Amino acid sequence: MTGITQTLVAGGENPAGYRGRNAYTNSLIFGSTAGTTLVAGDTAKMSSLSITDIPAVGAGDFTVEYWARHSNIEFADGIVHDFWQAIFSGNVLGALSILHTSDSVYVNNNLITVFPATLPSSSVPGQTWALEVWYHIAIVRSSGTLTVWVNGAKTARGSVTDNNNYNVKQNALGTWGAAHGAGTTNNLIGKLYNFRVMSSAVYNPSNTNITVPGLPFATSITTNILFLATDTGTNLLTDTSGRSRVTAFSGTVSGTASTPFNDPLILSTTARTSISSPFVSGISGSYRFFGSSNSYGAIAANSKLAVNTGDFTIEWFSYHSDTNAASTHWWHGTTASPNLGISFEGSGSTVDVKLYYSGGSITIATSLAKTTYNKLWTHWALVRISGTLYFYKNGSIVTGGGTSFSTSLTDVSSTFYVGAKGASGTTADSFGGYITNLRMVNIGVYSGNFTVPTSNLLRLQTANYYGGSNTAAIRSDQSIYLMVP
Repeated sequence: MTGITQTLVAGGENPAGYRGRNAYTNSLIFGSTAGTTLVAGDTAKMSSLSITDIPAVGAGDFTVEYWARHSNIEFADGIVHDFWQAIFSGNVLGALSILHTSDSVYVNNNLITVFPATLPSSSVPGQTWALEVWYHIAIVRSSGTLTVWVNGAKTARGSVTDNNNYNVKQNALGTWGAAHGAGTTNNLIGKLYNFRVMSSAVYNPSNTNITVPGLPFATSITTNILFLATDTGTNLLTDTSGRSRVTAFSGTVSGTASTPFNDPLILSTTARTSISSPFVSGISGSYRFFGSSNSYGAIAANSKLAVNTGDFTIEWFSYHSDTNAASTHWWHGTTASPNLGISFEGSGSTVDVKLYYSGGSITIATSLAKTTYNKLWTHWALVRISGTLYFYKNGSIVTGGGTSFSTSLTDVSSTFYVGAKGASGTTADSFGGYITNLRMVNIGVYSGNFTVPTSNLLRLQTANYYGGSNTAAIRSDQSIYLMVP
């Protein structure tokens, strides 16, 4: 296999930014940037959304489904009643309310009846929410049976009987209703994304595991509410079902480009976003770089990049078109002393692939023919398992038995560059072409030859998601960064 079927669209670049199908929406931030230091009564820093025209779920079937990312699970003062963080609620008794604690999802009728669902250890290690990690939550009532799944796994409580008549409309996101301290306590500190309520049971309660959606939710005739997008400039929400709107804000609610399907990449003025993609089906995108020192993307410093001596996987798709002597696909750290960086080096018909790190470099592939990847969409994966590096091209191992590499990667403060050898890189060591679907995780995803992904990569996936073998499952807490333009 010399390349992957590609869609390359001439003129499909936009300096203002193209966002692909998986990433065209934003998440909502609840709580200010100082959210981790909130104290009870600090109304200026707390936030919630008021909503209207949401039908009560009543006594029938329903699904409440959303993504959540906690920045903190308690306020700074640690008061017991602050232990609850509301996701969805009404302001009087009789409404369906959904709350999170440190280790549970609570579904209740404003404490008249409570169904605590302890988090599943298979998808939430230690059975507590990890901070700054996206979790998918699905709450379903089907014929009087209530079930909660987190990251596709049924919670430890299992299914329970729920014949309550939730006969009051829900009217708030991010707070536990006025009767329980709206705007002062019990507020969410974190992010919500793609929240929806359906008047039907989307998932079967008998299933121990469900498939976590790989795309943002779409509306249907049974959608009571669907928050699909936000405008970061005006903080407006869009509900494509046309059946509800945000009517009021309490505190500050803002938008961010980070979602379960995509993390931001900041482009230099000469880099572009593009609708060109390695995938035939669906709408995706890529970033275009022009093989010059001022054409690159930047990822902000991320403490999770410090994997120390542990396992990791960095994978990406490239469409290589430059003739530079040292084409740098990505580079974490300064030009002179990177934490880790990869460069394709050679001016002839073949290249050596070199991995640079603080203190030196190693060659992980030699005499790689340019014709096997130049102007062809190609999937690359760099994997470390138990101190040995493996380098894959289009699902096939390039490095044979691997390369010993036990260097501790500890950088928590440097920028990660895509398409350039750091901020001081030269044209000679810059990348020209397209890059997309850059994913970094803190496990060794591939343990042998594997089936190349045929759609946008995900933050959370099951084992052998694309078929074949040798591909490990990925939990959302194991994902460091995901770029899907």
